Amino acid sequence: MPATASRRSSPVTFANSVASASLERLGPTVAALTLLLMGFAANARAQTATEVESLRQTVTTVREVGVAMFRWSEDNAGGIAEMAESTRVDLASIETISADELAELIVPRYIDELPRTDSWSRNLEFRMTRSETGPAQLAVRSGGLDGQLESTDYVIGPFSSADAGEGHDIVWINGYFVRWPKADG
Repeated sequence: MPATASRRSSPVTFANSVASASLERLGPTVAALTLLLMGFAANARAQTATEVESLRQTVTTVREVGVAMFRWSEDNAGGIAEMAESTRVDLASIETISADELAELIVPRYIDELPRTDSWSRNLEFRMTRSETGPAQLAVRSGGLDGQLESTDYVIGPFSSADAGEGHDIVWINGYFVRWPKADG
């Protein structure tokens, strides 16, 4: 096929025909390397799809645990503390609780089994501050794709799913996600 496209050709068809013609001229070694690189690009797209699915599943897991904690709090601690209108939240004042301690409180009444890890098989972090005089504060978070918790201080809002590998945590506190991946595309 000639390297020029007719007016009826789509840009993709034209690009593929130019690539094929170019590969024929460059020889078998360059053609093989080009096909290898194209395979890496296809694998990168597949990894991205896997990462997006892992993000989706981790959000679901964090939500399920958070809802179970929320229901426990309603029944046992007078509800949860109201979140102030803010653009930031700091988890430092909410005590960490072990998965075993949390499981004793919420399994099996509020959740059948407590998920202890995210989709990347890394431990979730659970936080709960119970007060004799007021409502509880609750939090669940995942270190996300890189597994490293950013800090305890977060700007409230989503991050791009495309940027998930850049150290973004998935954080739920007192009934709301404060850090979550937004759907791209």
